[in-house]
Amino acid sequence: MSASMLFDELAAQWLREGGLPHSTLIQRRSVYNREIHPVLRGRRIEDVTAAEVRELCEAVRDRGARAVSLHVRDVIRHVFDFAALQGYSGNNPAEDVAPSSIVRFKPRERALSSDEIRLLHELMDRTAIRPDCHLALKLLLLTLVRRSELVKATWPEIDFEYGTWTIPPGRVKSTKPYHVYLSKQALDILMVLKELAGGSEYILPSPRDPSCHSAPICLNQATIAISKAARQQNIPLGQFTLYDLRRTGAAHLTEAGFNGQWIDMALAHEVVENRLKVGDRAQHAEERRHMLQEWVHREEVYNQIKDRLASTDPG
Repeated sequence: MSASMLFDELAAQWLREGGLPHSTLIQRRSVYNREIHPVLRGRRIEDVTAAEVRELCEAVRDRGARAVSLHVRDVIRHVFDFAALQGYSGNNPAEDVAPSSIVRFKPRERALSSDEIRLLHELMDRTAIRPDCHLALKLLLLTLVRRSELVKATWPEIDFEYGTWTIPPGRVKSTKPYHVYLSKQALDILMVLKELAGGSEYILPSPRDPSCHSAPICLNQATIAISKAARQQNIPLGQFTLYDLRRTGAAHLTEAGFNGQWIDMALAHEVVENRLKVGDRAQHAEERRHMLQEWVHREEVYNQIKDRLASTDPG
């Protein structure tokens, strides 16, 4: 390979031939086109320096795109790694820029208090968010599932008779189907969502096309709207994310003295789920069902929502 090959030519070849998964390819191409190509267009690969990579990453970071700044470094690093496979023998300047020198992320430890859970439900009723997103946030808190596990869920996964929700492998972080044991209150919410969904196979269908599930970002936008309303009304509910709802449940269940393995299983932690035998899952099913029902009663979560289900129910 010629040492004078242009960086943007190598990047284009890497995006075409690098074997990236489709979703990753879309993300990397977007970062390259928006952040890197305008700066390194027409540059010879051997002229790209570590100082230049750092300056580019810091410029992205300083405008507020902290996570994107790390993606910029990673894309440049991958392009140089690809160039090395083509015979380029120069240094990889991105390797000289440590991710921690660009940005440090503080680990999240946010868990809502009992008072914040009450304020959350009150604000949901006073904030302009879609009824299905309203109920979905409540369901996330009751079941402790991940956003993607709920957004892509279909009605055949729900067994109303036995109160179980079976999430297939591939959508849950497990190599086996994962069972969520539904409290009575979670089933009540699902019954309302069933009416709102009409004939769609999805629990949260897209408002524009019922044959597709709702966009995952809709739930994030709902939490942003609620946090904004809290600030505007001087209500002491700090900013929170969807994952903080899972952390909230885990923290309160731990405080209540429930078995740590049951909590890990309820959160579908991949390492715990994949090492369990079928008998272990069956043995702990009733304990997990009891624990999630007690979670509802412990924080009186349902007392905050039971009188409001009727107003949301289209029937």
